[in-house]
Formats: sequence, C-alpha cells, structure tokens
Amino acid sequence: MCREKVDNNTDNKETLRVIYETNYSQLNKMLDSITDMDHKLTIVISIDSIALPLIIGNTPATRIFQILLCISLIFVSIGFFLAVNGLMVKAYSDSPDPKTLFEAYHNKSVNELYSDAAQDFAEKYHKVKEDSNLKKIRVNESFLFSAIGLVSAILIIFVSKVI
Repeated sequence: MCREKVDNNTDNKETLRVIYETNYSQLNKMLDSITDMDHKLTIVISIDSIALPLIIGNTPATRIFQILLCISLIFVSIGFFLAVNGLMVKAYSDSPDPKTLFEAYHNKSVNELYSDAAQDFAEKYHKVKEDSNLKKIRVNESFLFSAIGLVSAILIIFVSKVI
C-alpha cells in the first residue's frame, strides 16, 4: 500500500514536470515568434524610411504623375505607421514571478510548485498569443501597404522618366 502511494506520487510529479516543461517551451516559442515579427516590422520601417525621401526626391514634373505618386506615398505612409503600431512595446511579466516564487512557493511541495508554475505559463501564453496575433496582422498589413506603395511609386517614376 505504501509502495503504491509513493509510485503514484512519483507519477504525478513526473506528469506535472512534463506539463510544466511543455508550457514553458510553448511560452518561449511564442516570445521568440514575437521577436521575429519585431525584426520584420523593423525592416519595413527601415525600407519605408529610406524610400519615402527617395520617392519625394524623384517627383515627376507632370501633374498627373505627381498625383499618382502622392497616392503611392499614402500607401507607403500607411504601411510605415502600421509597422510602427505593431512594433509598440508590450510589457511581459516574468512567469512565474521570481518574488512570488520565493514568497509564495517557498513552503509548497514540488508538485504544487510545478502545478502553479505550469498554470502560470499557460495563462501568460494566452495573453502573449493575443498580442502575437495582433502583431501578425500588423506585419501583414504593413508589408502589403508598403509593397503596393513602393511598387507603384517605382512604376510611376519609371514611366514618368520614359515619357
């Protein structure tokens, strides 16, 4: 009977450890994904920051081409501002909080520690996932608007130089 209780406790501890490690891994993957998206947004901002003055500096003399180029500039500007919006910094709290680890978990059993920490990781994961989904939308929108604006600006400037 005593042996069965020890085995059950060991199995429970192992199960909680697996859950803990899985949740920890998923949260880290999500945070890494956000970092990757931040890099992509930074690239969009950099390209737009370089392209905007170049486009303005190559404004054609013909009025119709100037109007078309303004439309392209609007697209590039929208892409730039969407990228900046997506890059806005979100504060992510430590999971589990180190102070809480010492104060609240100090006297808990290993099973309780794994259980509480795994649950904390799961809660943080869902909060971070919401931010990540919004950031994905901003990455796609900023890239789309910037690409449309840049390609159309290049075509307008090229056609205005040829004509």
